[in-house]
Amino acid sequence: MTMKPISTLFLTLLLAGSLHAQVEVLPPDFNLFGKTSGDYCADYIVFTSIHTTNEDYFFPDASPFADERVYFLHRPPFPSLTLGIQTYFVPDDVYVYLPIIVRSVDNVDAVPLTPEQLCDALRAILDSLTNVQLNIDGASLANPLAYRIKSAFFSIDFASPDNLYTLLLGSPFVGLDDPVIGGGYLVMLKPLPAGLPDVHTAYTFADPAGVRRERHSQVISRPVPQFLARQAGQLAASVTASSRAANRQQPLLANVNGAKASFDSNNFRAGINHLRAFEQIVRAQVARQNPSLADQLSATAQKIIDKASARLP
Repeated sequence: MTMKPISTLFLTLLLAGSLHAQVEVLPPDFNLFGKTSGDYCADYIVFTSIHTTNEDYFFPDASPFADERVYFLHRPPFPSLTLGIQTYFVPDDVYVYLPIIVRSVDNVDAVPLTPEQLCDALRAILDSLTNVQLNIDGASLANPLAYRIKSAFFSIDFASPDNLYTLLLGSPFVGLDDPVIGGGYLVMLKPLPAGLPDVHTAYTFADPAGVRRERHSQVISRPVPQFLARQAGQLAASVTASSRAANRQQPLLANVNGAKASFDSNNFRAGINHLRAFEQIVRAQVARQNPSLADQLSATAQKIIDKASARLP
């Protein structure tokens, strides 16, 4: 698929306060890396649905789903209307897919509907929304209703019971969910200038419910070396908080801290090498005694390696 030139199609949100650079929003009909907003919406729903529910609500996940060039801001479910401020960290060289509201429709725990009926159900949900708003640092997105999108049909493979559906259904859910269709109001942000954009989103369900939902979040954009160094620091904290004896933590911490220092010095290759040495120690010394911890540490280290490797010259 040929990608449209998008440089001339950005809608600009000028941030309040002239000291900040501008945040740019792609138009609703964008085509980015061969995908439309509807395609990314389906990716987002998969990302959210299979995401672990064991997380810090106030520091939720921002990470790529299948492409390091686009990050998704995960919004954990929470029963209260007073949600608090969620803070995300992203590198400053990625596009950011930002949800105002997202909904999906399927046949899980329901009387089966035909594909046409699923489309009608989704349309009814989205038609019930009013007063859709996005505000970044005091600047409102013009014509937010233009950003309503619908995905094509897709499927979700739930390999682990630690997922959103298990939480909502109150019992373990695994297996294939097909078909699924989703939509909502979502925007794609161009890579953010380093800083801390303040984001407010809101929408209202029309009568008879008349419920207004608002979310307040901050997206901290950091230069890539600093972003990787922060992630290495989080990995070090996981090692320190583990049940391993302090003397057994030292070889692991030496390599993680070495990776952090390397990334801080903009030396990606050295950082990657430290993390690969870390993985070898995990396999040799941790896996036999604590397989679960070994899997967790290895998976986290590999994510950082993948992020760093994607940015090698």
